[in-house]
Amino acid sequence: MKCPTCGHVTRPRTQSTGADAPVDLATLSDAALYAHYKRTAPFEDLAFWLRTITVPAIRAALVDLRVAAFTPDGDLLIPRAEFYRRFTRLQAAWRGAITAREQAERLDKAAA
Repeated sequence: MKCPTCGHVTRPRTQSTGADAPVDLATLSDAALYAHYKRTAPFEDLAFWLRTITVPAIRAALVDLRVAAFTPDGDLLIPRAEFYRRFTRLQAAWRGAITAREQAERLDKAAA
């Protein structure tokens, strides 16, 4: 498809299949339901962590991952395996930050 103004060749727009598209889960077959959850799982996993993480550095890295990995409609821009490699690293960093904070709190209590 060409732009009528400049003649630039553009891709035709496709309908979104991302996490924001409303889906009536009750009407889906088992196979379609599985496919829906598989397609939306990375977006939902990241959304959950963004709602619950309180460590500022990890939260900022999660926001950066969301920008790099997803379209505004919630479709993945990078391979699923690459997304989960990055996501797992951030989860491990969060666990390390929480463990360090808990150890510091225990030391403060023991010193008091």
